[in-house]
Amino acid sequence: MTIKYPTPEQFMAALGKSHDSPEVKLIFDVLGIVWGEVQKYDRDLETRIYQSNELGVGFTFEDEGEVYEKPYHDSGDGPFIMTDCAFWGFNDETKPYVGPLFKNIKFSESLNQAIKKIGPATQVREGSMRPFSWKISNSVELTIEWPEPNKARVITYWFIASKM
Repeated sequence: MTIKYPTPEQFMAALGKSHDSPEVKLIFDVLGIVWGEVQKYDRDLETRIYQSNELGVGFTFEDEGEVYEKPYHDSGDGPFIMTDCAFWGFNDETKPYVGPLFKNIKFSESLNQAIKKIGPATQVREGSMRPFSWKISNSVELTIEWPEPNKARVITYWFIASKM
């Protein structure tokens, strides 16, 4: 079966949206995912995780009350907001993601090649698992982890929440 992958723009449009929104449903429909496959994270009421070793993707959903720090919201009741989309590259536990990525970046590219496509990193976090980040918009950040040159382990799109 050939999978038609969502575009980077479609993934980024789903960030910050509810699990039952048209934007998230589009991602799920294209990849053949159903909400029932998304799991509670380690008994944590606020967080839901979807991970596919076959597709090379992982998504995190946080309870709306936690994302937006809503008072008087019962945590765990939802709705659940998509807060990140991770795309796995050089990782022993998953197959690499083969769909399109932002600015056509590749897992086999170096930091300098990524900078040529994306621009200088907005932030470099020394000693972090996600040391290089780029602010793509007011609501989206991109991070890339390179444990070794030309072998990105994971590329992640993150939702930057503004308080309601």
